[in-house]
Amino acid sequence: MPKSLLIQSSQVRNGDRGKWNKFDQQKPYIQGIQTGDVATQEIDAVTLNTMISGVPTPWARARLFGFALKYTQEDPNIKTTGLIKFYNSLIAEWKGLIACMALFPNRIKIASPLPMDVQNINDLYSIPTSLGRMLFDDTDLWTEPDSLSRNDPNAKPAVQLIYYNGKLIGGTSPYSLAFPAASYTNLPDSGDIGWYRNGKFDDPLVYGNLGADDLKKLFLLVKTMAAKIPSFEQKINQNRQGKVALSLLGLREFTEKFAQDIKAKAPNIEESGTLDGELNFAAPYQELFAVKSGYYFLNGVFYLNDPGSGAVEIDPKSLLLDSETLSQFFLEDETQPLDNAAVHYLKARDLSRNEDLYFPLPLSRSAILLFQNNLADLLQGKKDFHQIYAELKPNEYRLKVRFRLYVGDKHMTPIEREYKIEPMDTGKHVILWPNFISEHWQQYYLYNEIPANDTSIKIVPFFKRWENPWKIITNDKKQFVYGEGITTDEFKFINDNGLPEKRLEGDKLVYYPIGKSGDLHKYEIYRFNQPLAGLEIRKNIGGADQVIGYLMVKNATETFKDLSGTHTPEYIRNRRATIGIDFGSNNSCLSYSTDGVVKPFTFKNRRVFLMGAETFNGDSKFASLHEMYFFQNESIMNGQLKTWVQQHNRLSVVPGKETIEISGGVPIFEPNIRVLAMEKSFMRTNAGELYYSLKWENDDAGMHRKEGFLKTLWLTMCAELYENQYAPSVMRWSYPGALSKKDQRLYNTMYGNIAQITPIRNVPTANLEQPLTEAEAVCNYALSKGGLAFYGDNMMIGADVGGSTCNVLLVARERGQDGSYAPRLVKQSSLRMSAGKLAEVTLKSSQVREAIYYFATSGIANIKVMGIEEMRNKPEVSPYYLNTILDRLRGEDFDKFYKSLAQSGSPYVNKTEARAIFAIPTFICGTVLFYSGMLAKKTIQDRNLTGINTFEFFPFGKGGRMFDWLESFIGKQDTLSYYNNCFKAGFGEGSDTIRLVKRDEIRQDNKSEVSFGLSAERKVVVDENSRETADIVGEEGFVFNGQTLKASDSVTTQYLEKIEQFDQIPANFANFEKFLNVFLNLAGPNDAGIIENTQVLKSKLPEIRRMLLNYVTYDPEYINARTSGQFDYKHSILVLIAMCFLDRILIPDLFKG
Repeated sequence: MPKSLLIQSSQVRNGDRGKWNKFDQQKPYIQGIQTGDVATQEIDAVTLNTMISGVPTPWARARLFGFALKYTQEDPNIKTTGLIKFYNSLIAEWKGLIACMALFPNRIKIASPLPMDVQNINDLYSIPTSLGRMLFDDTDLWTEPDSLSRNDPNAKPAVQLIYYNGKLIGGTSPYSLAFPAASYTNLPDSGDIGWYRNGKFDDPLVYGNLGADDLKKLFLLVKTMAAKIPSFEQKINQNRQGKVALSLLGLREFTEKFAQDIKAKAPNIEESGTLDGELNFAAPYQELFAVKSGYYFLNGVFYLNDPGSGAVEIDPKSLLLDSETLSQFFLEDETQPLDNAAVHYLKARDLSRNEDLYFPLPLSRSAILLFQNNLADLLQGKKDFHQIYAELKPNEYRLKVRFRLYVGDKHMTPIEREYKIEPMDTGKHVILWPNFISEHWQQYYLYNEIPANDTSIKIVPFFKRWENPWKIITNDKKQFVYGEGITTDEFKFINDNGLPEKRLEGDKLVYYPIGKSGDLHKYEIYRFNQPLAGLEIRKNIGGADQVIGYLMVKNATETFKDLSGTHTPEYIRNRRATIGIDFGSNNSCLSYSTDGVVKPFTFKNRRVFLMGAETFNGDSKFASLHEMYFFQNESIMNGQLKTWVQQHNRLSVVPGKETIEISGGVPIFEPNIRVLAMEKSFMRTNAGELYYSLKWENDDAGMHRKEGFLKTLWLTMCAELYENQYAPSVMRWSYPGALSKKDQRLYNTMYGNIAQITPIRNVPTANLEQPLTEAEAVCNYALSKGGLAFYGDNMMIGADVGGSTCNVLLVARERGQDGSYAPRLVKQSSLRMSAGKLAEVTLKSSQVREAIYYFATSGIANIKVMGIEEMRNKPEVSPYYLNTILDRLRGEDFDKFYKSLAQSGSPYVNKTEARAIFAIPTFICGTVLFYSGMLAKKTIQDRNLTGINTFEFFPFGKGGRMFDWLESFIGKQDTLSYYNNCFKAGFGEGSDTIRLVKRDEIRQDNKSEVSFGLSAERKVVVDENSRETADIVGEEGFVFNGQTLKASDSVTTQYLEKIEQFDQIPANFANFEKFLNVFLNLAGPNDAGIIENTQVLKSKLPEIRRMLLNYVTYDPEYINARTSGQFDYKHSILVLIAMCFLDRILIPDLFKG
């Protein structure tokens, strides 16, 4: 261990023993100290501190640093002594301390003044009291001068301790302004302090290897200190009261010389600038270390001097984020580089891994406001603009950020700040919709998987509005206006100068219910009327939120456009679009017409990822949760989509927002859903409940789902129209003829609510027209399509088959009131027979399921269905997979599918049972055509349409392909023969002179016919009477109130409302048996071989009479009609008999499960 320095001086005077004597001969004493070669060797921190401890006072370090700085400048004789070598060591350490504070102010913390109560007689030997008493006559120099001048009783001598990253490195002193601590070895994060050697600071100009920017910062601090020393000297001497004033002349000369030495290292150094942070000393030291060099900002330009005219002074230190931490973002998908993101990132190169790292902007709020429209230029490092850049400190994994202002024609010295890196969780997503902004568009949506009410890291949005250019919305205090608050908040910020378009309004539609359910997916959804400016990232540190970066939305990119200038209301309100909405049970279709041209809506992916990456599944992946809870990313080119709505957990939907777009339900376009279970009206998925049978759900919850579903689609349609510079002017919708009057009114109210939504400012809301029946819409489509010629000898028969109904329409040429002939819808009917029965079969038959599975996995068609193996183990999910397969088929794939079921190549399939599925479309199609024959006969008779002998049959809708199944089994000719037999059997007398022709040439619009018919110019003439007298009884022998009903009589609601009151129900259903014979002759073993044993089915015919009453009265639609207050359940009795046979006999007998 080194020995203490033995003080020996040639200039010694004696004093009185046993008491303190005033020593006023410091200079000659110090000059006579013999130090030998103490400073000729490398002195480490331990040695130096031991030597200084030989000076008999606890203030040795403060005194000696003061002496070193003073006497080396004031007294030339000191330079001839050996002590100068020792003093040079102290001076080098002092310079190192000052350099540390100058270059790393953000690592420096100045503690509050530590008082030393010299008057505390009750505790004379406490450390603060003892230290204070050892100051002797210099007590006033260590006391804040102004409080001492005021005779403040709390005025006490004090020292301010200096910490570097929590490690004590020095303190304040009136003799040297600051002095290093006795020991500060193992200084943390000191790798970039080149002058920290052997456990102590050394001369930074010798060992620091400082660059020009570092030299400038050191120069600025030292220059400031030198300039402020005279006023500091005057201030601390104002209370000496006759004692000799402390002279800091030597100290001032030394700091001036130090500044000159620094400038000599960098001759072109600028004398304006600032440090990277504040050195927050208390009085009387604060001015010494306060390097203030503000610039002036006016009209987007910085000035060195105040240009007047309301320029704002800007402190450069205020431009970087005042935080210890900065978040880091990671690439989620290599095909979606963060360089192309919709938000600005700060990029740093990791040289060790040869890759770029990405960070949010480490800018303060004031800097965000200053540079909000120039962020791209700021980040690109342009030569004639401000610059921000970063570098990674790999050993410490910290980020060093530099910000360099461009003032005049020069770049100023950069300010620097270091941040600990906080990795963000990958797989979290923040998504904006739509992918454009405009001052005229007023509905924006944000999906956020890092909710603002989370307790760790949260994402909080803030907004901008059009001020030519866009500007961030702030309050009167220039603070951002955030979209956050309680879980059910709505926020309004009315600072619009009387202009409604400037107002900010928004609300939260879906929130994360903390504490209510631990297994819920974390996300929230906002709606607001102004575009998003950016996201503030906050982290809870020490119990308080701290900002750890900003993600600023780019104003415009290739995929995120600003439509303000071109898409003005004045222009688009004259470009009117008529919208047709076909809301089906399983499938919906949306179209529009402009200038007489009908087009399907082509839905683009309008999602913009502010965090995370888009998921492009195709047919190879299951949908992600963010695809299930928000606007869809699957492009739709033909306007056709599934009538599926994903529900949010009811705990997450803000009360009162159940019918709002998105929160009320999300339309699902995804081709692959992870189905866990399937109920009658909804599927359980990994995202919750997905409802797939909406059309007939008419309770409150069902109507809420439908309204939320359709409102979301309406917004999607409006976005497509707006980008194409059209305005939605007319809304048209349709309903199946079987829909009750009550439900028609509910739908009309719902569509009226939707039509009132207009996301385009200063554009009128759409006009809601009176609805058509689906049959009328299909008729209008057929008439608008062209290519149909009507003469006196032909009639069009159409069957629009959906998931729950089949709409039959008859069109013929009739003479109008003006005497001219024109095609007219002469009959329409809505039957509750549909393609949905095929799905029921898959539930019951393992052999059918196996045959479907084999087709999907064998490569017969080029399709891929994720998770289809589930249908082998979970029969309840098979309807989903059947529908998914049918949606994927194109062109010849349909024929391959039908033939594969007819003759499955799987060794595990019982082919007899599997091909029995063909009995279902054969029966339904035959029933529809048999009944159509009866309708045609009655219509010809009632309307005197004599001479018609050709009936051109058009299948419409997705379910219309049921009329193709049999063709793949027995061929087109035999199928057409069967369809003719069914139609003629229903037509009855005179059928030998007629023929039915199946027409397939307008199949290119399959599933779109209703929607296209709604959007098209109105050509169909609606006959209200045809709606009321649409259906006929269809069967003979029923007696009601003493009246014997004929098969051709129109059905009235009173027949079925009091079905139990029929006077007589026939023992045999002659017309149905007539049809059944045609069906069984074709399907039986002697012809197509679809059904092996037809005798069993025939033997059960008498049971239908017993079953019919129960079958009808337990129909959910019948029950609903009876409880609605207005009974309007109206169906053909013949069709009800056929439905009863299908559901109660045919399916159970063929597929016993």
